[in-house]
Formats: sequence, structure tokens, C-alpha cells
Amino acid sequence: MCESVNCSVVKVSDMLSPTSINVSVAILICVCLVTAMANVMFLVTVWYTKRMRRTLYILLTNFFITDLVFVGISLPLNIATFLADGPPFGYVVCYLKTYITYGTISTSACVLTSVAVYRLLQVCYNHIYTRISSRKWLLSVSICLWVIPVAFCAGFGGSVTYDPQRYSCAYTNISLTYILVCCLYLPLIFTVVFCYVKIYLFTKKSRQRVEVHSIQHQTNMGAPSTSSKKRDDVVFKMMLVVFMEILFFYVFPGVLNSLINIVPPASKPRVTLAAFHLYRIRPCVNVITCILINMELRIGLRDCLRCIRGNSINSES
Repeated sequence: MCESVNCSVVKVSDMLSPTSINVSVAILICVCLVTAMANVMFLVTVWYTKRMRRTLYILLTNFFITDLVFVGISLPLNIATFLADGPPFGYVVCYLKTYITYGTISTSACVLTSVAVYRLLQVCYNHIYTRISSRKWLLSVSICLWVIPVAFCAGFGGSVTYDPQRYSCAYTNISLTYILVCCLYLPLIFTVVFCYVKIYLFTKKSRQRVEVHSIQHQTNMGAPSTSSKKRDDVVFKMMLVVFMEILFFYVFPGVLNSLINIVPPASKPRVTLAAFHLYRIRPCVNVITCILINMELRIGLRDCLRCIRGNSINSES
């Protein structure tokens, strides 16, 4: 019950009208359904499409899983909070939801940074890229992508409580946000920017050198061919757009929440609700971005859907 998570007596209905609650629930349900189905299809496509079993796509599966976990656990609990006029769960579930909310965004940022680093090595330091593109290295990197957010949230998060202004559970340690920004997000942003700038300068000044690197001897999951490099460049550009989206959908809600104390009381529910939805529609925007920008992913999805449809027709026959 609410008392079990130390929530305020302020209910959802005390801040929002029934229409706003119904619209919010409808938005969250749509985000859940669209994002869950799309990310499952992305994972199936990468798994069953041989040409997509490359380093960058293998790293990218972690990104799909983070969004899938977020919309599969966190958003249904948000929906339950709106429908029950408050959090209908205890402290353990509240803590789990809070960790998933913080952890998935942190893991997503780590995944996008790892893609940038691997692309930098692929283009500029091919001899290193060949060594660390084995399954063993990729498994180690994937584990780190999930462990780092766990360490930050578990070490600095503290206890949790229900925040009625956010319509969700949150960590009580207000310094966690500053710790994450200073010790995690800013270094990740710096790394991503450095990788993109380095690659841009390298390809601009040394295109012939890139071509020489692209025809080196291949090993399993090692240095890619010229065509593979061009395909990986699409993944790289797609992740740049997604990274900018994450910055927007994470920073801008924080700015809105910081304005709560200076906006008129009548406008506070609208501001907090806007911040709430901006953060939670992010996985759906990621899905749309991946489909629109990455033609290879679109073709893979189309082929998988045709295969599934063909198998269903054959089974009915």
C-alpha cells in the first residue's frame, strides 16, 4: 500500500483530472505495446539474420533489451499507479521499479558509448578492433554495460519513496542525480563526442588509409570487409541520433522538474505530467528512429515477418 513506500497523502486524482489520467494510461499502453513488439522483433531479426551478426549489432542487442525491460516492468507499474490512484505495491517493488527506471537509461547510455568506441577502433585502430571483437570480449563488455549502472544505483541510491509530483517512485538520495551526471553521463558524453570527432577527422584526412584497413585479412567476427564497414556506418549514424534523443528525453524532463518551484501552482500538474511523459515515450521514439534510419534493419524485419508468415501458412496447410 501507499504507506509501505512512505508515499504522500497526495493522490494522482488530487493533481490530475480524470481525462488527464485516462489519456496518460492510453499513452503508456501504446508505448508499451509498440516498443515491446518492435524490440522483440529487433532481437529476433539480429539473431536469425546472418549478415547482422556483427560486432555493432551484437552490442546493439543490449540497447534493445534495456528498452524491453523498461517497457515490460517499469511502465506497467506506472499504469497501475494511475489506475489505482497511487502505488498499489510495497517497498520491494517500488525499489525494483526505481532501479529499472534509473538503470535502463544508464545502461542505454553505456551501450551507445560502447558502439562509438568500437566504431572508432574499427576505423582508426583496426589492429586493436580485430583483437577485441571476439565473442569473449563482447560478452565481457556486455556484462560491464549492465554492472556499471547497478554499482552506481546500489552504491549511491539509498532508500526509495513515492513522489506524487513525478507519479512514480524515486530515490531519496538527491545527490544520486549529480553523481550520475558527473561520474557517468558527462564522461560518456565526452567519450562519444571524442569518438565521432576523431572518426570524422580521420576519414576526412586519410580516406586512402581507411580503404587499406578495410581490405585486411578477416577472422571470425574480426576486421570487417569494405561492404561490412559501410553497413556498420549506418548503425553508427543511427546510434548518434539515438544518443541525441536520449540526451533530450533525459535532460529536458529534468529541466521541467526543476521548474516546479517557480511555476504557478495551477500549472504544476501539467509541467510534471509533461516531464513524466517525455521520459517514458523515449523507447517508442527510439524504435521509430531505428526503423527510419537503418535500411538494413528494415530489410531484416521484413524478411523475418515474411518467414514467420510463411511458416504459419505452411503449418495451417
